[in-house]
Amino acid sequence: MDNSEALRMWEACWSHYQTDYFHLFICISIMAVYGDDIVQQNLGTDDMLLHFNSLAMHMSGSIVLKKVKLISKNFIL
Repeated sequence: MDNSEALRMWEACWSHYQTDYFHLFICISIMAVYGDDIVQQNLGTDDMLLHFNSLAMHMSGSIVLKKVKLISKNFIL
């Protein structure tokens, strides 16, 4: 993820874009996009944390934000 993608997510969270809980939709989207390894490997809590920390600069912000849009439109009126 480059700095511009990180800034887009950061701004969306702090601007409370469409909801005060936008940050939760980002978390859910990250898990939906990158969580298959956790299920397949049956990772425990500590290993889950390590897994997501290792993805920090390698995930695609645009993919995550597209997923946020798909998930959030079902919950935001």
